[in-house]
Amino acid sequence: MTGRSILLTSLFSIIVNNCYVYSRALTFTEQQIELCINQDIKRQPVIIDTDTDVDDLWAIHYILNVPTVDVLAITTVGNGYSKPFYSGSNVLTFLDLIGCSNSVAVGYGVNLPLMSSGFVIPSSLLDVIDSYMTAASCLNQSVNIFLQPSPFSAIELIKLSLKYSKIPVDILVLGTMTNIATAISEDRSIISKIGTLYFSVLLQISGELVIKPSQSSLTRDQYKSFIALCTDQLDSRVFRWRSPQQRDIPENLNDRVTVERHTNGIRLRIRNLTTDDQGTWECIGTNANGQQIQKSFQMIIKVPITFHSDSIQYVELGESVIIKCSVQANPTAEVSWFKGQDKIRIENPNYELVHDGLHIKHVEMSDNDIYWCRADVLETGESRDFSISVIVSKPISQTRITCANPCAIEKKTATLTCEASGLPTPKYLWFYGSDSPVGASEVPKFVVRSNQLTINYVDETDNGKYSCQAFNEFDRKGQRAEYNLNVIVPPRLSLISPIEINFDSQHPQRVTFQCRIERGSTDSLSLEWQYLNHTLIQSTNGIFIDRTQYETHKLIELRFDPVRREHFGNYSCVAKNLADSTYSIASLFIQFQPVYVGPNTNIITTIPNYRTIIRCQFESYPSPHIQWIKMSRTIQDPQGRILAVGIDNGVNDITTKHIGTTLYESVLSYTPAENDFGLSFECRALNPRIGRHSFTLQRAQPPKKVNITHVKPLSNGVEIFIQTFDTDDLPVLQYILKYDLQDTKDSQLQTLIIPAQKSTKQIIKIENLRPSTNYQLMIVAESRAGIGQQTGPIQFRTLDRQIPDFTVDEHINRTCLSDESCLITWNIESDGGAPIVRTEILYAQAKDDNGLDIEGPLSTPILIDSSITEYELSGLKPDTNYIVIIKLYNDVGVAEQKLHIKTNEETNEYNTLRKNSLLTDDRKTKPNKWIIVGIIIAIIFSAVAIITVCVLLRVFRLDGKHETTNSDHQTTPMMNGDHHSDKTNGFTNSHSSSTKYKKSISTSRQLFTDHDSVLRQAICRQTIDLL
Repeated sequence: MTGRSILLTSLFSIIVNNCYVYSRALTFTEQQIELCINQDIKRQPVIIDTDTDVDDLWAIHYILNVPTVDVLAITTVGNGYSKPFYSGSNVLTFLDLIGCSNSVAVGYGVNLPLMSSGFVIPSSLLDVIDSYMTAASCLNQSVNIFLQPSPFSAIELIKLSLKYSKIPVDILVLGTMTNIATAISEDRSIISKIGTLYFSVLLQISGELVIKPSQSSLTRDQYKSFIALCTDQLDSRVFRWRSPQQRDIPENLNDRVTVERHTNGIRLRIRNLTTDDQGTWECIGTNANGQQIQKSFQMIIKVPITFHSDSIQYVELGESVIIKCSVQANPTAEVSWFKGQDKIRIENPNYELVHDGLHIKHVEMSDNDIYWCRADVLETGESRDFSISVIVSKPISQTRITCANPCAIEKKTATLTCEASGLPTPKYLWFYGSDSPVGASEVPKFVVRSNQLTINYVDETDNGKYSCQAFNEFDRKGQRAEYNLNVIVPPRLSLISPIEINFDSQHPQRVTFQCRIERGSTDSLSLEWQYLNHTLIQSTNGIFIDRTQYETHKLIELRFDPVRREHFGNYSCVAKNLADSTYSIASLFIQFQPVYVGPNTNIITTIPNYRTIIRCQFESYPSPHIQWIKMSRTIQDPQGRILAVGIDNGVNDITTKHIGTTLYESVLSYTPAENDFGLSFECRALNPRIGRHSFTLQRAQPPKKVNITHVKPLSNGVEIFIQTFDTDDLPVLQYILKYDLQDTKDSQLQTLIIPAQKSTKQIIKIENLRPSTNYQLMIVAESRAGIGQQTGPIQFRTLDRQIPDFTVDEHINRTCLSDESCLITWNIESDGGAPIVRTEILYAQAKDDNGLDIEGPLSTPILIDSSITEYELSGLKPDTNYIVIIKLYNDVGVAEQKLHIKTNEETNEYNTLRKNSLLTDDRKTKPNKWIIVGIIIAIIFSAVAIITVCVLLRVFRLDGKHETTNSDHQTTPMMNGDHHSDKTNGFTNSHSSSTKYKKSISTSRQLFTDHDSVLRQAICRQTIDLL
């Protein structure tokens, strides 16, 4: 440094708009370099080119500690204040000393300048400098001899760093610029990657103050630190720094803005720049003449766009509000608003832009959305968006606490529920007493879940006032509701001791039970005596309820005066309140003599060698010992013989069981012999008092006359209604029924045996009788005691043949389930005495919606099997009324019924399915023509063969000679469920009647002579029906 010279830093911008950028494929080495660069694009990249002078090392150390700078490489030159040998090694050693040897690449540069300026540093001076720098007291290069420079030269390192940097790189030139000039001359494509080029020059300035930085206008970021140095010349002197507010800055190291005096000038230091620091800063001094001089610079504080607003804001429904969004920026930002995730510009007249936000004139639920506050700084091109979630809200209202009734029961769980309205959804805090918060405790006593407070294992210490504070993000204060908790204690009764007495009808006794409530809440408390079937005990039959002490002592009495045998048993004292109910049992045990209670008979009827059951029941306490005594007095057993199983003849079994509280039953199973009839059998109970009952064994009588309550003639049979008697000695086993034609010379007496049913009413049906014929019948009942008295003769006449009787339920068939078909059902009540041979269905459109009048022609009759009682009509029109006619034919004539039906409306889904399956259904409904031809030929051949057989059989019949007897005309009856016969006495129906109608076999007017004639006639009839 020389005399009045100072070192100034000047900025040069390299303009490369018209430069040609050379491009070629990367070599392998360059590809590896590109992969190795791990650049932090948030920091400004810098290359330092140095001649490794002492002041350069201090500059390198300073810049390595600047957090906003990323030093990519350090290149050295050997034509400065160090010899070529030491230029790179000094930098490597220095970086190792400060711990940066692995993060910054060091490249050796050129040793001679490109052009000689005539100035040469003396070799003796360089020796002194190198000796000092490498000495142990300075860099001490002998500490780490393994330090290695970059494998690339300084020029290559500069070119590669520039070429593969993600952003432009600044170059700080502390040397002779030889490396920089050589790199640019070899590859001009790197010029566009140079950001700012810094280098030092020597200028001669006199008579002025000098400020570093030297720019007259400086722009700095807010909240950064700033330092400026003001130095004087030989003929000037620096006094102070003055702020834009015209305030002299004091020298105080603790202040944010302070000055520091040094030998070469006075420094201005500002920590955390603010907008108050924007303006003109002046350095004031005096010259040699004592005149005041000053030097100033303009400080511009760059404030990035900053939003002062809450990201979530709550607005009240129906009110006028402002969505707050304050923007701070220097230069000033332009603010605009958008709505929704798609950022739609707000143009609704309900919104209005104001100075500090967006004004909503009337808040609605549709305003619940995301809003975007956008700030644009046109001077700098900066633009930022800030999202604000606007939540439409309502203040808290209608706060209340509810609890189920009863709310709190001792030793159970009580749950208090706090309810409130508001937007957003309310939150809740619980308190006990005045302000004691209730929360989860280590012992799970209190459990808080959302708006519910659960108190576990409640006791009387939990009584008191509970309050709930409801609030939300909009209404922080909210509302409070209170609830007074009253723990209800379930009732508890004292134990009631049982009482046992010995009943004596000659000496009346009195018994009293007391029922007392030991503890329990009195709210809705009740105390009463009940039977065990929960029926209230009334004061009657020697039982009295005394409630005189209930109010004072919570005590009621149950008194028996006098005690009776029927008072034996358990009685329940029941206490109830809102919490629970409980009971205590009072047991009254009465010892009494066994009392016979049933069955109410002294006679047992049976027959010899038939097992007989004899029962006897006793009321007794204590439990009795029951014996059976056969009262046949002998010398060995003058008082009768006690029967025992396995010892006495006829004794099959003796059982005794407890069937009630004091009720016992003993059953004797006995098979009597002839000599047992007329004897008495005694049932004896001992407890130890004695109770007894005797039964006399008598021979059973045959059944009484059969009680016929009704005879119902049919066209081909008869139904006989029988009422059985309970007074018969033994149950009826079967009925013997005999019937015959009335007023006939030739007897055709028939006998039927029908098992008796257990029910008191029974219907006996005789079938295959002749129609319009007089019959008489007789009936007797048979039991194990024998055949009873005859009932009859009873005369009846079968009915004439009639047309079939059937019904149609119009309610079932009124509405169809489809729009093109309808299922028709009917019930056959009777075939009229002749088989149904044909069923037909016809239909036509109805004239109106309700009547049975026909409009238009009838359809062709549809023939169906006579055994079917339902048929589905198809091909109908949607939403149309039809009249359907059902005809049933037998030999007598035709029965006819009409009904009204209506199809459903046409549905699109049905039409779609119908169209989609039209071709498939059409193919299915058209069978192969060869199959039809084969079926027709088979039918013709079968018919010819059957007709031939019929003719032959007919011929053989005419040739034969047979005599007709009365036995050929008799009918074979069929009983319900008894037996079935394959013989028929008339025409058989080739179709089954229906699913609800039993196929019957009727009697014809002409009987065939034998089985062969019947067979031939049936075959011919089937052939005729088939044809």
